[in-house]
Amino acid sequence: MNIIKHFVEYSLRHLPMLIVLTLINLFTAPDYLWVLWVALFTMIGFFNEADFTGRKRFSSRRSYKRHW
Repeated sequence: MNIIKHFVEYSLRHLPMLIVLTLINLFTAPDYLWVLWVALFTMIGFFNEADFTGRKRFSSRRSYKRHW
């Protein structure tokens, strides 16, 4: 998958969550922006999920063999 397309899809999936958490953070504790930690770990999740090489890292379908 194209990395730009993946970034846009990932951002659209997580942006509503970050907006809601930012509003909660600003209303409850505006002195400390803990939502930045959430954003940091969200970006770590993006880089963990992103495929920069063009190869599939994991198969979407696992095959298990039964040994009877």
